[in-house]
Amino acid sequence: MEKSDHSVHGEADWGRILRYNNMVLNGQDEFPCPLESSKQEFEQIEPESPPPCPQWSAPSMTKMRALEVLRKHVSDYGLDPRPANEAQVTNMEILQGYRYRLESFTEKRVTRWNTEPYKGEELDDSGVPPPPWSVPAEEPPQFTTSFKDIPLPYTSLIKDCGRCLGRGRIACTSCENGRDKCAHCCGRGYNYNYVSTYTLTNHCYMCSGMGHVRCMFCRGMGESRCLVCMEHKKTTLSICLRVKWVNHQNQILCGSKEAHLHQLSGRTLLTHTAKRVRALTDFPESGVMDAAQRFTQKHAQEYTDNARILQQRQRVELVWMCRVSYTWRDQTYQFYVPGEEEGAIVDNYPEVTCDCCSVM
Repeated sequence: MEKSDHSVHGEADWGRILRYNNMVLNGQDEFPCPLESSKQEFEQIEPESPPPCPQWSAPSMTKMRALEVLRKHVSDYGLDPRPANEAQVTNMEILQGYRYRLESFTEKRVTRWNTEPYKGEELDDSGVPPPPWSVPAEEPPQFTTSFKDIPLPYTSLIKDCGRCLGRGRIACTSCENGRDKCAHCCGRGYNYNYVSTYTLTNHCYMCSGMGHVRCMFCRGMGESRCLVCMEHKKTTLSICLRVKWVNHQNQILCGSKEAHLHQLSGRTLLTHTAKRVRALTDFPESGVMDAAQRFTQKHAQEYTDNARILQQRQRVELVWMCRVSYTWRDQTYQFYVPGEEEGAIVDNYPEVTCDCCSVM
């Protein structure tokens, strides 16, 4: 029994395949799968209120502890210890801010063309491809960005390879008709031999005076294997469903404009995870509530186009540090002690000069 002529049936099914998610051949890499009801479905989910905010305050810092941190910093970086040992602390100020972060874990689906060498296998092209959003896909851990490719059934067609036009081989791109210019003599066929006041020419021993050598890539044949069809002359063109899980997040630091606070890690005060979170409404810092309201509206508008929000998470962190001012030799300096991290932040440490040096 003869095999079915896939090339004939493929031409008949070509229009049907192209109609799947408008998979036109125009060089486009991905074709988003429409999800018209995503925004309405998300709006129908009842927002879940966050738990009550706990009571907290930034811990205090003693002068002794602050100077210990400064002296350790000086020791680690090999600085002169005298300013740190002789420093007189004049002022200590706690600086704090609140970092608000909203994350939306979304799922988006796109279709892509997939091309594989055709090796004579039978193709099941008698069914109807399932809708993109009905294909089951196992979710990765939440709030992690990843993707998964799923071959769609009943979308395979056999076509002549478009790269080699069904020949299985292509012209070698590293040479011309199997010959490559000799690198030893630069294609001349001879090399110069400079002797005192005159010049001799010697036949190039690499190319035997021909000026060219056999191409090492195609072995002088002038053609190389087509890497698309792998010399099978035909390819299987099919549709692949790519499921993308993306964790979108926005964050902002409220309550302080101190630049150093942006670089620090914080102490988690509140974490709230739900299908749809409700913006904070009872937080003591108004900037946090404004950011929560703005970010929840932004995510609901921007991340429900051709995608669906699977889970949301909002978090509030207390970020704090102590700014310490001190004097040494009638000059004022300052450094910072991060609240949740080791070490010190020192912007201007005293430049020490030798006491024995004097102007004569």
